[in-house]
Amino acid sequence: MTTKFKRSIIHYSSVRDIEMVIEELFEEIDEKISDYEQKQAKYQLEGCNFLSDETHGKIIGLLLMKCYLRDKLSEVRERYKP
Repeated sequence: MTTKFKRSIIHYSSVRDIEMVIEELFEEIDEKISDYEQKQAKYQLEGCNFLSDETHGKIIGLLLMKCYLRDKLSEVRERYKP
């Protein structure tokens, strides 16, 4: 069994390192959104409206998370501006 360890923001001290970690999170979120969009399209074709709506809710949640991370990234950049 392989365990994938993700980097944690608390282990970084520079703004650039924090930016890199958040950018990696953006990429992972985009991948998940893409997966959910494919599932949603599949459910719609099959006529499973409940599952389609549930998947749509997950997509919205991920988009909100991405917005929150963008706000936090802007806050970090502003706070540690040279």
